[in-house]
Formats: sequence, structure tokens, C-alpha cells
Amino acid sequence: MSGSGRRRWPLASLFWFLLALAGVAASVVQLHDGHVERHADHHHDHGSEHAPKRLFDWPPEAAARLTVTAPGRTRVFVRDPAGEATGHWRTAGSEEVVGVDLATYLVQFSQARSDREIDPGNEGDARFGLAEPLLGVEVRAADGAVLARLSVGQRTPDGFGRYVRDARTPDRVVVIPHYQFGPAWQLLGLPEPS
Repeated sequence: MSGSGRRRWPLASLFWFLLALAGVAASVVQLHDGHVERHADHHHDHGSEHAPKRLFDWPPEAAARLTVTAPGRTRVFVRDPAGEATGHWRTAGSEEVVGVDLATYLVQFSQARSDREIDPGNEGDARFGLAEPLLGVEVRAADGAVLARLSVGQRTPDGFGRYVRDARTPDRVVVIPHYQFGPAWQLLGLPEPS
């Protein structure tokens, strides 16, 4: 090996060492400055203030009426006063006790979290399947106050969430895990659309 070859090797090693060090430093800076990745229609922040947010602040036992709708189909369920202690629900206007465990579903639903918020922009609701929602879910208290009113659209490209419009924030679209709505389609006697 020539003398010049020996001198270049330490320079090349120094170069790669400094490049690796710069990469580590850049990663540390990103962790400390709350770096935000901006995508076409939403943002994803690595800070804890942007962790999944709970949508509702009502206790599940406050729910007294559940209405689920899909195109051409509506079903209404009410808490059975006789079965208050056991959480039994029945179909409104009948004595039919619901086969789905609505008490458990409403515990899960009342704790629903959104992991993303999206500005629909100029494309509006059609882009998310919300121009003609696939599902509607409304929960009311015993005094008739609306606890939740959601319009549910199509699944996200990754398949884990659904685009949802919350009536309280009509200018935003949120993404909620799609499993939150499986029981609602079951109540309607419909398969969950993909």
C-alpha cells in the first residue's frame, strides 16, 4: 500500500465518524424541539400533547338512548328502567332486550379516542366518505341531551381507523379506530363495510 493510501484511510474514517455524529445530534435536536411532520392534509406531532385524545367526557351510565343509522336503516335502543342495575337495554317501543351487550359497548364507546385530526380542505366530506355517511351513532342522556353524535365514513388507507365527523366540531374530521363501530353495525344487522 502506498503512503498516500495510508493517509486517505484516516481522513475517510474521520469523515464517516463526523457524519454519524451529525446524524445523532440531529436526532437529539428533533426529540427535544417537538418536531412536527407535516403531510398533505394532517399533522402528526411526536409530543405528548398530541397523543390520542379522548372525544367524550360523559360517564357511560349517563347514556339512556342510543340511535344507530345506516342508509335506509335506523334502530333506536333505550336503557331498560327495570334492568337499570344490570345495564339491560331494549329496542325502543318494544320489550325486546338487545342481544348485544350495550352496557359494555357504551363503556368502550364513551372512552373513544381520536389519534388524528384532519382539515378536510376544499375536497370536503366526499373524500372521506362523509358526504353520505356509512353510519350514524347518537347517544343521549335521560333528559334528552346529546352526549355524542358522530357521522362515520370510510376506513383509512391503513385499515385501522375510520374517518368521523363529530357534530360538536363540524369543521374537522377525526380518525377513530374502526373497532369502535363494529357493534353498531351488528345492532343494525349489517356487516361492517370495508
